[in-house]
Amino acid sequence: MSAMKSFSIAILLALFCISSSNLFAQEPARDLLKPNKIVFEGDMAALLAQLADLHKVNIGLETDPTQPRTWVKVDFRFATVDDLLEGIIKAAPAYRWRNKAGFIDVYPAEGGCPLLETAIAEFHVDNTDWLGATESLISLPEIAREKSALGLSRRESDNQRPQVVLFSLDLKNVSLREALHEITKTSRNSFWMFKRFGQRGQEFSIGNAPS
Repeated sequence: MSAMKSFSIAILLALFCISSSNLFAQEPARDLLKPNKIVFEGDMAALLAQLADLHKVNIGLETDPTQPRTWVKVDFRFATVDDLLEGIIKAAPAYRWRNKAGFIDVYPAEGGCPLLETAIAEFHVDNTDWLGATESLISLPEIAREKSALGLSRRESDNQRPQVVLFSLDLKNVSLREALHEITKTSRNSFWMFKRFGQRGQEFSIGNAPS
């Protein structure tokens, strides 16, 4: 069995452990306050992507350049998505999370990449998919200037989900991070990932699936 197939099976098995309250009718009364349970061991990015799909929330993951792939082990009960994220972050202390206007960010505790906070005056795409919109976004003059000032270079990403949804989008006065959330939401995706590489995190990629 290939490593990728084994990993996929592990993810599915982990998700089967996320149980609804009616499966815990015989549990002690205290457990009714947190009726769901998750048991998982594996890559945090894969877990967040699956949970974003499952719970119909929008999650953006910005990786820590010192550990672009983070292994987590979790086994706890939860009642809400907030509980779920708190438990995951406890297992990954190099990260923090926040919910801003319904968009969830998971980002390095030591501070994120300034490129994601770059201000964008206007952004418009018409009849495109997630990848096309992201390419147009990264090509904006504001992003190109900031990327150069920060000494960053983009690495092509192969972690893309197949796209079947074409959409149009018109944004004003947003950050790169906010624009990525809006693109992901409008394209009916639920997860995006800004991954940094290199000793100084000088390279990055953007995808809509864990790598």
